[in-house]
Amino acid sequence: DGGRACERFCPDFPSTRAIVMRLAISRELLDHAEIVTAQQQFTRILFEQQFGSLNLQVIEQGLTSKTVGHNRKNYAVGDSIVFCYAGPLNPHSGVHVLMDAFMRVPSSKAFLKLYSRGSSNAQNESLKEMAARDPRVAFCGEYTDDEIADVLNHVDVVVIPSLCVDAYRSRIY
Repeated sequence: DGGRACERFCPDFPSTRAIVMRLAISRELLDHAEIVTAQQQFTRILFEQQFGSLNLQVIEQGLTSKTVGHNRKNYAVGDSIVFCYAGPLNPHSGVHVLMDAFMRVPSSKAFLKLYSRGSSNAQNESLKEMAARDPRVAFCGEYTDDEIADVLNHVDVVVIPSLCVDAYRSRIY
């Protein structure tokens, strides 16, 4: 749509004009590329919808089971469940919506851990203030690539919210 959806759905971007210009430059580059790679099928579909037919090859990225084990925990009635968000805390990531929804859950057995990645300090402070209202929500700070396996091995459910179409949201990075 030439960037018009960003104007409607991502008002936190300072200039939609820059997005339109970036799309035009991207189209020029992609039209002359011999091959284009994408990190997942979802991204491939987005590229094809935006730019038409491309010689596009998917090269999967993401976490492997070599670094993150499978959750083999057997849950019983009354067990606690730890939810997790790990990623950037930008406004369009939708973390504030996740927190609002979580805080409405009236369970003392549900917990939410928030890990940040490359986020703005202003957004972090706003989310920290929001988290302080519910003792079940823990703002755990930033994580590194080397720490992600440990983070994921100590939670039960990973939640990846987003307020807009985002090609990277299906992976934790």
